[in-house]
Amino acid sequence: MPNVDSVEEDTSATAYATQSDEDTADVPDSTVSEAIAPEADTVAPGTQDQLAPASDSKSSILPREGSSADVPETAPATFAIQSPSLTLTAEEAGSLLDSYTLISESDGTLVYELTAAEYTALLQQLEQQGLAIAGAATAEEAEADGTILVHVIPG
Repeated sequence: MPNVDSVEEDTSATAYATQSDEDTADVPDSTVSEAIAPEADTVAPGTQDQLAPASDSKSSILPREGSSADVPETAPATFAIQSPSLTLTAEEAGSLLDSYTLISESDGTLVYELTAAEYTALLQQLEQQGLAIAGAATAEEAEADGTILVHVIPG
């Protein structure tokens, strides 16, 4: 003989399940999804910052150790300091620079370094020979710089 209690339990469980299905069938979908979804506004004011992660998608990405972030964004600018100079042909220079010390020689070009006073004297000698050197540094430029380079190129 079947157990009457178990039959009653099965009937009540089926009735409850049927009632649950009917209850949710009458409720609009948006209400169901709101009831299932956790509420986003449950954080008390002022605690959001405490709960937020240290960085979000809007924050900058921190560089990895040893990455290119250790390198400055721009390389330091390179400046060429151009000293006042004078370029003469070997013919123009003649023997005027023989008493000065040669500091370099490259591809036949001789380079002398003269003080402002030596340069002023050289300009006067060139002028006495009737040579006007276009683009020659002035005596004032030589004095401001302290020294001047004289290049003698092969003629």
